[in-house]
Amino acid sequence: MFNFGKTYKYLEKVNHGFWNIINILTYGRQAMIVTGSRSVGKSTQVALLCLFTYAIYGKKFVYSRRRQKDIEKTYKTFFNNAIEIFNSVFERKILAFRPFNGRYWVAFTLDENEEPVWEECGAYIPLADEENFKSNSFSEYVILIYDEFISKDPTKYLGTKDNTDAEWSAVISLAQTIDRGIDTPFRNELALFCLGNKSTVYNPIALSIGLVDYVQKGARFTAPKGKMWIWENIDHVEATCDYKESAWYQLASEQDKNYAYENEGADPTDFIKRPENCLYIHTVQLKKVQYGIYTDNINFYIDIPKGNYMVKSLDVHSHGKSDAGLIKSWRNDPLMMQLTEAFCDGRLYFGNGKIQSIFLKYLEFTK
Repeated sequence: MFNFGKTYKYLEKVNHGFWNIINILTYGRQAMIVTGSRSVGKSTQVALLCLFTYAIYGKKFVYSRRRQKDIEKTYKTFFNNAIEIFNSVFERKILAFRPFNGRYWVAFTLDENEEPVWEECGAYIPLADEENFKSNSFSEYVILIYDEFISKDPTKYLGTKDNTDAEWSAVISLAQTIDRGIDTPFRNELALFCLGNKSTVYNPIALSIGLVDYVQKGARFTAPKGKMWIWENIDHVEATCDYKESAWYQLASEQDKNYAYENEGADPTDFIKRPENCLYIHTVQLKKVQYGIYTDNINFYIDIPKGNYMVKSLDVHSHGKSDAGLIKSWRNDPLMMQLTEAFCDGRLYFGNGKIQSIFLKYLEFTK
């Protein structure tokens, strides 16, 4: 990852009780995932890092959101607050800043006609269009921002319900494109920031990188040894300590209070435990992971499997010679018909959130 060392003294000056990006940078992980309630300073701090990095090193940044219609909502305003703060502490002042034709332009000086002298400092790219940029050169770029990576609506993610890795694959593809050098396939300089409100930790990116296997309730940082990613989950910061006095907090619905102000997502924390006297029915395999199916003659439970049971594969990627056979149609298999009916009737339960997230996406095909 690029060494942002000279930016630290400026980042320390602009905290003012909000979230500060320095802590997560010191871990040295190339993928940094930051979630938290609104108004804690996530966007402003990352935007300031981009501006300081360009002003000091001449290194550029890419701003991205999921689709063109998403990026059009924020690409013009994402840096506005940061520019004002930047000018309050940095020796050179930003005299003009504008996005134009997929690039960001900044001016620190004026020409003899008092017109801005424009310099290209960044770019904005919809994640869904990343393939169109594979032939472009980004050799001076060292920061990739993926903004609002968690969607309230799970149908808005890239990819189909059976291809939840598509979104992370697109992020990786864009990152690889940016990290290429002129004479090398990779520079290992790019720092990725994924920013979002905490709607659910069971989103495509968290699932793809395996974050859900390490999450501990109440933890500020999740940074497993040997991994190239780190997750910082921010609750409130000093500047927002009186947020409950806000008129807009008091006017918000309970759901919006939890989402926007309390950093409480939609993740279920309590799961119905399967009774001990449940009958073990079968082992199924989905996304190359095995699960056990149990029943108490009324409800069905999907949980950890038992050993030495024949396996049925539910998707092509999991099918192997030792499997009982790939289930080509849910409706042609009695077990799958029972699970589908239980799912539709609300009689299907899961051992934990990860199992629930994976199977709900799969079971939605049967509705």
